[in-house]
Amino acid sequence: MKKIPVFILLMSVALIMANPNYFPRTTMAELCLVQDNSDCNAALMQLSEVLDNTNRGEFIAAHLFQDDGVLGSVSVGERINNLGVDILPTIFFNRETSLSGPPESGSYSDIVDNYKFSASPLKMDITSFNPETGAISVTVKMLDPELSLINQKLILLLAQNSMETYNNVARQYLYHNLNLAGAGTEVTFNDNFTLSPESNPDNLWAAALVEVDNQIILQSTSTLPLPEYYLRCAYDWDGNNIV
Repeated sequence: MKKIPVFILLMSVALIMANPNYFPRTTMAELCLVQDNSDCNAALMQLSEVLDNTNRGEFIAAHLFQDDGVLGSVSVGERINNLGVDILPTIFFNRETSLSGPPESGSYSDIVDNYKFSASPLKMDITSFNPETGAISVTVKMLDPELSLINQKLILLLAQNSMETYNNVARQYLYHNLNLAGAGTEVTFNDNFTLSPESNPDNLWAAALVEVDNQIILQSTSTLPLPEYYLRCAYDWDGNNIV
């Protein structure tokens, strides 16, 4: 039987027992669009395919409609303006990668694949969400001992399914100031979304994002259901450097 040096075994155990300074990053997509437009419909179709082939621990997506009095809202329109959208459709992935116009085949999937195994210095949990009242509670924990987040943004998003023929429709954005410094430090935020009279609690879900000054979303989480069993992993180096 082949023998394995003891020091390699000890080093392997130490690596397994070590507390990592990062957590798997959940990618967030925000697709800005209008109704009944062929290019926007093509974007919706391709995004739907990506959602079908991922789980919500890996990938979350919301559809941001221009405020038309039906699918849009004031805060969603403000988010679209803040994103600097000039062309519809335009999609943002973690706000650091964007594509405008009708997507080429497989382009959204390629981008999401590039984010697989990426790491975040934050761990986030939506500890409670009441779709009947709009009450939400979110905890953000810092894992990286060398990173400080001062005056950054925690963004809360309310979304609704089954609006006309659309799912994942962004309904409201809320913002909080976030300060975190030191591994293990955490903060909890409590807020309330404003629900419209026609809202169906069964169709509502919520997401939380941390966005920093360089306009990158470091981490996301949602209330959407996850598979009973699934595996996530992350590394804090560039996977493109693998040879």
